[in-house]
Amino acid sequence: MNLFREQTVNRRRIALLLFAASLVAPGVAQADDVVIGAQYPLSGPMASYSGPFLREGTELALERINRDHLLGAGRTLKVMLEDNGGDRNQAISLMSRFANSNAVAVLGVYGSFLSLPAAPVANDLKMPLLAIAVSDAISQAGPWSFSLLEPADISMTVLAKFAVDRLHIKNIALVYDRANDASVRMRDSFANHVKAGGVNIVSVDGITAQDTNFEPIATKIVNEKIDSLFFESVPSVAANFVIQVRQAGLDPDIRLLTSGQIGAPVFFNIAGAAAEGIYYAVDYLLDMGNEENKNFVSAYRDHYHKDPDQNAAWGYAGTMLLARAIKSAGPGADRAKVRAALAALDNVPTVLGAGRFSFRDRKGYYPSVVVQVVKGKPVHVE
Repeated sequence: MNLFREQTVNRRRIALLLFAASLVAPGVAQADDVVIGAQYPLSGPMASYSGPFLREGTELALERINRDHLLGAGRTLKVMLEDNGGDRNQAISLMSRFANSNAVAVLGVYGSFLSLPAAPVANDLKMPLLAIAVSDAISQAGPWSFSLLEPADISMTVLAKFAVDRLHIKNIALVYDRANDASVRMRDSFANHVKAGGVNIVSVDGITAQDTNFEPIATKIVNEKIDSLFFESVPSVAANFVIQVRQAGLDPDIRLLTSGQIGAPVFFNIAGAAAEGIYYAVDYLLDMGNEENKNFVSAYRDHYHKDPDQNAAWGYAGTMLLARAIKSAGPGADRAKVRAALAALDNVPTVLGAGRFSFRDRKGYYPSVVVQVVKGKPVHVE
């Protein structure tokens, strides 16, 4: 590692440590403090579209919770925030570190890739984990693990129904991340629902998050007789794919459909004009009119002088849900009581979807919406 790079890395580490200390310093928590852990990809490739935005959402929720005494009089919420660097081993290690602290629950890990290996560890350690991910396997790991995001089958059902009933698609090609459990599940769910609607699946191609050259797949797809294309991957990869398939000569009349992952700013920054016209199902939309979201957007703009994305909304929503469970569990609540209170949350206000959140079998449920990219911005179409 050269000197410049080493200095840059060290400065980043110091900044993260200082930020974590500003949230909660080990040994400083008082008797009326309640501590939760949070681990996000604040460095590494995933940081470009996730970790820093998740942190901002958590910061904003933390300020509101303590300012408005949402845990009850005399109780304060503190957050131990850690950087997992987008590394699965680090995510597992941090779960053990949280379990050896006074944290009563953990928010994160972010994404099925990181959350899936952490979920069994959380259950072994009897630590409530609210994963920011969609895979059903997270809740299936045991009673201590929860998924904040609605299952792939729910969001993909909404998108597939829209594609069949409103767009009247007949022949479609599918492209997905074969190394990502969530992407595989979304592909399967979407495919099953459009097939049930009479749609012919012309081809299915797998890619990975490490791929950069999509020319062979793009050329093949351009020469297929399709009227629609479903693609699913992390935002940066999805952006490169859609650019290359357009450059290969994709008919502009072909409908493009994907998951809510492309709602991250990095997708639009990379894809540019290639994003125009894409349809996708989202669990967060800036313009949703419920009061919880209006307050969130206003506060976020005041603090960060920009609009929140879905990652910021996830960090905010997850922190607020944990606070609600902690309050319900009562003074002196331990991990078991917080876990039980979290599982019992039903029809509570949230910034996600249409504004109401429930857990069903420890998986998040809330109405998602379909949007289309129009002049570079998502517009609600259903």
